[in-house]
Amino acid sequence: MIKRNKYDEALIISLADTVLKNGFRYELYQRGTKAFIYTQISPDEEIIIGYEVFKRIIDPPKKIFEMSYPPRERFPKDNDFGSYAWAYTKLEHALEKYEALENVIISNE
Repeated sequence: MIKRNKYDEALIISLADTVLKNGFRYELYQRGTKAFIYTQISPDEEIIIGYEVFKRIIDPPKKIFEMSYPPRERFPKDNDFGSYAWAYTKLEHALEKYEALENVIISNE
C-alpha cells in the first residue's frame, strides 16, 4: 500500500516528457496516477535500448537562496532502482510492472 500524496495536485510540477540523463534520452511512453514508463533511447544511434518503469515520486517544496520551489515529480536516481524504479528490455514486461504499480491500493494515512 502506498501513502496518498500530501500536496495539492494543482501545485505539483509535472515531470518533463523528455529527460536527458546519464548520456541517454528518455521519452515518456505512458503516464499514470502512480507510475510512469519512459523509453530509453541511445543518443548516437537513435535506437530504443529499453524501458524504465518507476513510481511517481514527489520532491517536497524547497527554499534555496531565498527562492521558493513548489513540489515536483522527479525522475528516479540511480539508487532508486530495485525499490522505486525498474529497467526492462521488453515493452511487455515494462507494461506488466506499470499495471502492477497503477493497481496498488492507496492509503489515506
